[in-house]
Amino acid sequence: MKVLVVIGCLARGGSERQLVNIVKHSRSNIDFQVVNWDGDENDPYVPVLQELGVNIYHSDQGASLIRKVKFIRRLISLQSFNAVFSFSYYLNFPCYLATRGLSAKLIGSLRCSFNDILKSENHFKLWLNFYPVKTIVVNSLVSQQEVEQKANWFGSHRFKYLPNRINVPADIENSIKARLKSFENKTISSLSIGRCDDNKRIDYIIIAIKNLADKGYTIKHTHLGKGDNLQSLIDLTIKLGIDKCFIFKGEVNDITPYLHNANVFVHAALNEGSPNVVKEAQAYGLPTVSSNCGDASFIINEGATGFIINQEHFGSEMLAIKLEKILTLSKDCYENMMR
Repeated sequence: MKVLVVIGCLARGGSERQLVNIVKHSRSNIDFQVVNWDGDENDPYVPVLQELGVNIYHSDQGASLIRKVKFIRRLISLQSFNAVFSFSYYLNFPCYLATRGLSAKLIGSLRCSFNDILKSENHFKLWLNFYPVKTIVVNSLVSQQEVEQKANWFGSHRFKYLPNRINVPADIENSIKARLKSFENKTISSLSIGRCDDNKRIDYIIIAIKNLADKGYTIKHTHLGKGDNLQSLIDLTIKLGIDKCFIFKGEVNDITPYLHNANVFVHAALNEGSPNVVKEAQAYGLPTVSSNCGDASFIINEGATGFIINQEHFGSEMLAIKLEKILTLSKDCYENMMR
């Protein structure tokens, strides 16, 4: 079976990691090939997928929508693909156009909150990316519930829940011991992972760390990821005088050592589907403070493995309050939060 996956880009994001996991864990008789819609051959996940034997086609970044659709349509015809999987919500309609009249089955995606899309996009664009696509994969429980509540909007559409898959560590006991030691010594390290953009609200984390530093806490924060806002965020840490304790590492090939070594994980996104990094932090036994985005409330056991902040109360002040709750736990309570 031949499947053509069309994805927005192959940068270091949650969708890209999920695509790799799908390729790794699917049946061996499925031949996955990928169209990199907006990216290029320099995208970091290109070699990762190529090592798995995946052919990657790069559409012309400067090309019009119609030219890109025609490019995909030619690929489908020449390579006789059995299915086309739109891996990014905004590509559902272009993939519909590319497959219209052909035998290849179209599968669409919803990888973020449906209600968030409803708030931010005009209804005609939303209709284009949903209505013509007869099968849509949803990766979050929140989105699944949202589309079920709007079932009358979609008629016979079939939404299939496919949860994100993560790599679960074999053993975290050594990590727990190391965290307990640093916790006792009050040498706390916190961690966040994500693109430096408006949605991830890394600025809230920076101000929260500043608030804790002003209270006398010794805490070193590491952020993994880059993006359009990176330099302005670095400038903010300098302005607040915390550039020595708030470190930007950029993109890294392996987040595992950082998950093992941190004492607490922080996630400040406004909108998400099923946040991989929150799942990964919890899998590594890492106490987590997160905004109530996407499936976060399904992943974190409130008060037991971390804290959720509802969006109406969310901000740097509440982040600092919840982080301080973890920092002031007894050793036994902190250990319980990791198990």
